Amino acid sequence: MYQSEKNRTTIRIHWSHKALFDEIFAEERQTRINLMDEVIEFYAKEKHPNLYNDFLEGNLKLQAKLRNEGKI
Repeated sequence: MYQSEKNRTTIRIHWSHKALFDEIFAEERQTRINLMDEVIEFYAKEKHPNLYNDFLEGNLKLQAKLRNEGKI
């Protein structure tokens, strides 16, 4: 497995929204994984600012686990 593949996870979307996602991806001219990062961060900033701040500070539970495993 390539290193870049080790840094990824799978997120599923409904088929009904795939066309919209692909069009947005094409308009933004970036990789799908980077677009998903932006979408998740935008949502977190708007809907869950405390969690977003914890994420930025590295204080989420999963972040600590992944750091201990050397994944981030």
